[in-house]
Amino acid sequence: MLLEFGLDDDTLLPHVEDEKRRVASLAPFVEKGLRSFGHRVVLAETSNEMRAQIANGYLINFPASAIEMAESKNCRWVALGKLRKFSFMESWIRLYLVDVQSGQVVGHAESEVRGHMTDDRMTQRTAFSLAQQIDDFILELREKE
Repeated sequence: MLLEFGLDDDTLLPHVEDEKRRVASLAPFVEKGLRSFGHRVVLAETSNEMRAQIANGYLINFPASAIEMAESKNCRWVALGKLRKFSFMESWIRLYLVDVQSGQVVGHAESEVRGHMTDDRMTQRTAFSLAQQIDDFILELREKE
């Protein structure tokens, strides 16, 4: 599985360093959770432009370049996530699961984050919730194969 997150920040003071740090920590936290469920995870090495395309939804709706990158890493799934920030104390995170073979979004995980952006404990808890949800989607999809 290939994994990456973007930041969609609608606050009056967007893209503060603490929020960028929180978004950067999401993929490693979700990776740890997915590995605990037995998944092989590759963190994407993406450009700022690609992360922006994830954040604004383009890459989620048109995942061809993410799929291409996943194929080059021999991954079956691509997980594209974005943190959508409405205020300084509340955000939500969505993680979309794309099947590399079909090129389609086959599920998404969602979790709300409350609290300050420097609260790593809350970010870890949220990331683990996302990992559990993605694991559930993958198990269901494997049962259907």
